[in-house]
Amino acid sequence: MSKNDENFIAFCNELRAYVEEHHLFPPKHTNLLSRVKYTRKKIKDGTLEDWKREVFEEIEQMRDLGIHTGGRKKRESNQ
Repeated sequence: MSKNDENFIAFCNELRAYVEEHHLFPPKHTNLLSRVKYTRKKIKDGTLEDWKREVFEEIEQMRDLGIHTGGRKKRESNQ
């Protein structure tokens, strides 16, 4: 196992712990989110190894996307 594989496993363990606690990916301007974005870019390019993609997608499925995290509120139409 290479050093890069060990670092990826450590990243996945850290990300999994964060998602289990907060049910979302980390907020902007954190090293953890930067690594998430990099991993997504590698998946989109098709250059990430299959086992790494499967592990990352498993963590993605753990999120609760029903939680409102901010942003603009949708207006209710009064028609």
